Amino acid sequence: MAGPVLTLGLLATLVICGSWGLNEEERLIRHLFGKGYNKEVRPAANKEESMDISLALTLSNLISLKEVEETLTTNVWIEHGWIDNRLQWDEKEFGNISVLRLPSDMLWLPDIVLENKLSRSPLWLPLVTLPPFLKHLSLPLQPHASHCPPSSASPNHASHTGWCSLWPLSLSPSNDGFFQISYSCNVLVYSSGDVYWLPPAIFRSSCPISVTYFPFDWQNCSLKFSSLKYTAKEITLNLKQEEEDGRFYPVEWIIIDPEGFTENGEWEIVHRPAKVNVDPSIPLDRPGRQDVTFYLIIRRKPLFYIINILVPCVLISFMINLVFYLPADCGEKTSMAISVLLAQSVFLLLISKRLPPTSMAIPLIGKFLLFGMVLVTMVVVICVIVLNIHFRTPSTHVLSEGVKKLFLETLPKLLHMSRPAEDGPSPRTLVRRSSSLGYISKAEEYFSLKSRSDLMFEKQSERHGLARRLTTARRPPAVSEQAQQELFSELKPAVDGANFIVNHMRDQNRYSEVSSHKAARYRCSSSA
Repeated sequence: MAGPVLTLGLLATLVICGSWGLNEEERLIRHLFGKGYNKEVRPAANKEESMDISLALTLSNLISLKEVEETLTTNVWIEHGWIDNRLQWDEKEFGNISVLRLPSDMLWLPDIVLENKLSRSPLWLPLVTLPPFLKHLSLPLQPHASHCPPSSASPNHASHTGWCSLWPLSLSPSNDGFFQISYSCNVLVYSSGDVYWLPPAIFRSSCPISVTYFPFDWQNCSLKFSSLKYTAKEITLNLKQEEEDGRFYPVEWIIIDPEGFTENGEWEIVHRPAKVNVDPSIPLDRPGRQDVTFYLIIRRKPLFYIINILVPCVLISFMINLVFYLPADCGEKTSMAISVLLAQSVFLLLISKRLPPTSMAIPLIGKFLLFGMVLVTMVVVICVIVLNIHFRTPSTHVLSEGVKKLFLETLPKLLHMSRPAEDGPSPRTLVRRSSSLGYISKAEEYFSLKSRSDLMFEKQSERHGLARRLTTARRPPAVSEQAQQELFSELKPAVDGANFIVNHMRDQNRYSEVSSHKAARYRCSSSA
């Protein structure tokens, strides 16, 4: 009898000593997870019960917003909270331990993901088709049976090598939307069953860009979170509750810690509300009924664009007015207008590279530049017309009667201008006779009486003292009135041609004097 009692006493002593040798936290973990805890099973009392999942977003840094790609990159912390009834214990039995810090892969997670994320999907290669040269590379390749396609992820195929055994080859690693990849932080488990998880993540999400009021624009970028694994019948998404003065209220905004937040140099956060969206038209057992959306309304800081784009565009646009002040003789009117047009085209190209290629709207600064380019094009056309008219001369063009009437009669009346008085003949100037027939007759008579040799050497003979030759004068033939009229009709075109040449030379001299006077005035003004 004493033998069995002694044996039982020794066994009890060994059990007690062994329990004392274990750590209290380790003993608690064995107590919680050693009785068949399954992390793939939703921690609900029954199938019809819905679990409450609370979410909160803490913004650490607004990294960038790429307008061309319409992508927003942020550094955030996603706060999760729920109750797991299977992870409850009595603090007195386990050394007054109130909280456990456990790896996230040890317990059930709600699998909340970002819906509007932009990430490159990994390249999955089958094990049987892996190229030989990849086997010698130091790539983090691991077979993963849980990533099998739905058609082959069955127990019958999971153990076979083929398309079900895939190698995740991530050529360009991206952690967008996967909390466990960004950083495997621990999960806080309290004795009451409350679970708290705060994983960090760098999100690259889509953000539609409105370019209407660029660079004085506002953008509304949202982060939409939901569970793609569980429906609204299984979990209920809520915002985090905070207590103040004994009352609980939801945190309906994005949390920003002033000490840990890094300010962005281009964008300023104006509003940051949060909202739980529920679509009643979608059934409870279908995904997409509920989501938690965090809205990030940001405003652009326009100082950079004002200095580098707006001010140069306005100054260059005002320079086109100087084209009309520039004299036509300098030969640079058209060149200056075309230079302004090219400068505006360069700025329009710079703006187009900063904005997404969308046809939904045109930015105001783009409209301004387009309107300025249309005006500059019209100025170039006007300059060409002005130069064409300016360099016309009486020897190249004839002023039409319509233009004469417009500029000499109509416009002076409208502008109340008086015409200058016409220059009349001076008193000492002899009035020229209308007909030169008498001079022609006397010339004919003189040449008919003198011989050709006397006409050529008459002055030389007088210089050398020779006597003037006396030539018998011929009697002028009797000229009838009809012969005189014929002679006049033959000589009249020659006289008219001579008069035209004289008038043309006189007009040319006047035009040259006016042009030289204008050039002298231009040189004087330029030197001044």
